[in-house]
Amino acid sequence: KAISQGGGAHSRVVRDGITRAPCVRMATAMEAADLKVWCEVPENFMKLKAAFESTTSFGKLVSCQPTVAGRNVYLRLVCRSGDAMGMNMVSKGSLAVIELLKSTWPTLELVALSGNMC
Repeated sequence: KAISQGGGAHSRVVRDGITRAPCVRMATAMEAADLKVWCEVPENFMKLKAAFESTTSFGKLVSCQPTVAGRNVYLRLVCRSGDAMGMNMVSKGSLAVIELLKSTWPTLELVALSGNMC
C-alpha cells in the first residue's frame, strides 16, 4: 500500500539464472587446466548442455564457467528453470554433466555438488 501511495515502483531484470558450481578434482593441475580449456570449447559446451537438458523438460544450461584452483575445478553452471524455483532440477542436470565429464576424464572425482562458488 505504501508503494502505491508513494507513486509506485519500477523494476528491471538485469540477469536471470540459477547457478550450481560442482567442485571436481583431477589427478594433476595440468589435467585441471585441460578440463577448463575443454569446457570452454563451444562444441564441448554443447555436449554439456545436451547432458544437462536430457534430465528435464524445462531446465536449460546457459553457460559453464570453469575456475581452476590447483587440482580442483569449480564448474559454475548457469541455468534457467522456467517458472520453477528449480534447485532440484539444476542439481539433477549438474550430475548429468559430471557423468559426461567422467566418461571423457576418467580421473575426475566429484568433491562436492555445490562447491560454494555460485
